[in-house]
Amino acid sequence: MKNEKNQEQINWMELVNKEAQLRVVQDANQYSEKFGLSLTKEDAELIIAEKNRTLKAEKRVEFGETIIPKISYTFCDSQYIMQDQYVEMLSRLQAIRAGYHDYQVTGGHGEFQKVDLVKRWDRDLFLQALEDLF
Repeated sequence: MKNEKNQEQINWMELVNKEAQLRVVQDANQYSEKFGLSLTKEDAELIIAEKNRTLKAEKRVEFGETIIPKISYTFCDSQYIMQDQYVEMLSRLQAIRAGYHDYQVTGGHGEFQKVDLVKRWDRDLFLQALEDLF
């Protein structure tokens, strides 16, 4: 009996959380519609389900509001995103974000240098140049 009550509470909490996430994701339409991009209720449900699957696969949790509206606000003005690929793009970007752990460890410091093709002036390079000159 106690287990059933706990299960009811969990299901109720999941339902409230799902509805809140759905509302937040659909509210992002107000901004993205200016760029010809919008999500239907079914699209939003699909994206939320995909987010939950990704978080579970990555063994991660999301506290607070969902990241989906932030991704939407950031990328909806891109000329490379069309309505027919909008749902897939949001799903893929949130999966990338959920699987990216290095930023948390470094705080973003030194991340750009890992992918930059041109070596930038850091302390060691500066000292090396001074040593070579003198």
